[in-house]
Amino acid sequence: MVIKCPVCGTVYENKVIICTTCRFTELNKVFISQEDYQKWIEDVVKPFLEMYQREHKEKEELEEKQTKLQKKLQYKEDMYQRECAEKEKLKEKLQNEQKRKSEKMFKENKNTEEKNLKEKQETLKKESKLLRSGTVVATGDNKYGQCDVKDWTDIVSIVCGDCHTAGLKKDGTVVVTGYNEYGQCDVKDWTDIISIVCRYRYTVGLRKDGTVVAIGDNKYGQCDVKDWTGIVSIVCGGYWNSSGSDYTVGLRKDGTVVATGNNEYGQCNVKDWTDIVSIACGAYHTVGLRKDGKIVATGFNECGACDVKVWKGWRNISSIACGGYYTVGLRKDGKIVVAGFNEYGLRKVIKDWTDIESVVCGDYKGHTVGLRKNGTVVATGDNRYGQCDVEDWTGIESVACVGRYTVGLRKDGIVVATGGQWWPTSQVKDWKGITYIACGSNHIVGLSL
Repeated sequence: MVIKCPVCGTVYENKVIICTTCRFTELNKVFISQEDYQKWIEDVVKPFLEMYQREHKEKEELEEKQTKLQKKLQYKEDMYQRECAEKEKLKEKLQNEQKRKSEKMFKENKNTEEKNLKEKQETLKKESKLLRSGTVVATGDNKYGQCDVKDWTDIVSIVCGDCHTAGLKKDGTVVVTGYNEYGQCDVKDWTDIISIVCRYRYTVGLRKDGTVVAIGDNKYGQCDVKDWTGIVSIVCGGYWNSSGSDYTVGLRKDGTVVATGNNEYGQCNVKDWTDIVSIACGAYHTVGLRKDGKIVATGFNECGACDVKVWKGWRNISSIACGGYYTVGLRKDGKIVVAGFNEYGLRKVIKDWTDIESVVCGDYKGHTVGLRKNGTVVATGDNRYGQCDVEDWTGIESVACVGRYTVGLRKDGIVVATGGQWWPTSQVKDWKGITYIACGSNHIVGLSL
């Protein structure tokens, strides 16, 4: 049986009650006569058809409106995306332009700065009349003439005792000025000297042939070095500002060590040491660095200055330094280890230092100064005179210190200093062209090479 919807015309082969297209509900209507059928058409079908057509038309109009709206929204979205893309291109263009301007400005500024720096250097060179090669300057306490170095020439290295200054000349002779009560300045007969060391009241020289000469106070035999041979370096120990503890230590070419002088605490008991490559001395203790990076020490150990055991971190050491009652080791990784006196919290502070390339110690209980690879400086310990105020130093290539002050030499030949008690360290600010610095108790010396 085939049924056709009188409203929408949908054809059904099976018997259905409701049209699935227009939802008309009288598909199975049975008519008695043609008149009933016509009446049903007029009263039911036509009104439903009109309603269906009206709803269908409204639906089409709504869909059309939605389509137009969707197109409008899509158009706006496309316009927005286009505007964003254009803005991004403009932003990129502006950034590139700004980058080019910045690079150009940086290059211009750099060229200007280099030009100004060059002009400034030339001006400074002309105005300051930079030191001639081999000349020396000094400032500070000159009570004994320890700063009378203005006439020195052809000097290749300088060292300071407490109150005297020594200079090694190119020809291997030595000049000394300052306190001379014990004859520590009487070196006019010395020849073939390659390095010199000063202590409180005596001076020591190392000859080319590995022998050693010494002159000055010899109360404890600190100058008894005439039989030494095969020496490659020498250091002096003892309490600064006092001759009561002086002793001298020499490192031989074969890695053995000799020592003479005050031996109250066994600081000269080094005859069994072997494979030593570097030595350092405190007030009453001696330290040696072995080839394998380990340390040996002897002497006064009440403060623990000789506690340099491997299990305490003393391994892979590259250099050593001593304060009066403590020992400092610079490891190959740029870190520091400390043994001994700790009144100023040395161990706690120094253990955090990194990238250190060299370290020096003040005398007695003093302070310790480290030079970093980047040219900055760190310091800790006794700071009663401001000797540790080095946090602003930059471009430093070497440092030196004694109890009350610290001195730094910059790569540009300028000298900076901090601390001091009686003679202001600011007196070095006008020095220029310096290549080496040394410190006495209360005087600073600079050498131009």
